[in-house]
Amino acid sequence: MCSGESTRLKKQRLAQTGEHKMKAKRIITIALIAVIAMTATFADTSHKVSVQGNVAEVAANLKLTYNGSEINGDTDIYSDAQTKTKYNLKLNGNTQKFELKFWECNYNTTKTFTCTVTPAPFKGMVDGKEVEANVVTLDNEVSNLTVKAGPQKDVVLKSFNLKWDGDSNIAAGDYVSDVTITYGIL
Repeated sequence: MCSGESTRLKKQRLAQTGEHKMKAKRIITIALIAVIAMTATFADTSHKVSVQGNVAEVAANLKLTYNGSEINGDTDIYSDAQTKTKYNLKLNGNTQKFELKFWECNYNTTKTFTCTVTPAPFKGMVDGKEVEANVVTLDNEVSNLTVKAGPQKDVVLKSFNLKWDGDSNIAAGDYVSDVTITYGIL
C-alpha cells in the first residue's frame, strides 16, 4: 500500500505540476497575445503635432534726413544751419545730402516705396511783386525704392541734393524755394 500510495501521490504531484505548467503556458500565451495586440494597435496609431510660431512684423519707419539729421515737419535749410546763413543766389549752389531711409524692418513680402521730390524755383519780392529766380533741380539722385522680404537694417531708399545755377543779375532780397518731398509705401 505504501508503494501504491506513493505512486498515486507521485501521479497527483505530476498531474498538479502539469496543470501548473499548462496554466503558466496559458498565462504566457495570453500575455503574448496581449503584447502583440497592443503592439499592432500602437503600430497603426500616429499623431501629427503642429508647433506654432510667429515673428511680429516690424514695419519700416521712414525718416527723411538732411545732412545726417532727421527732418520733422517743415524745415528751413540754410547754407550754415548754426548761423542761419542763407545761400548766395548769385553763385552756383547746392544743398547737403537728403536721404529717405529707415533703420529696420522685416516684411515677409517685397515692398515698393515711393518718393517724389518736386523742386520749385526760388521766389522773392521785387518792387512789391513776386518774382522767380534761380531754378532748383535734383542732383546726385540715387534711388532704390524696392525692399526685399526679410530682415533689413539701415536702408537708404533715396538720396539727393538740390542745386541751382548762380544768377549775377538777381535783385537783392530774400528768396525761398519750397521743395515738396512726398514719400510712402505702396
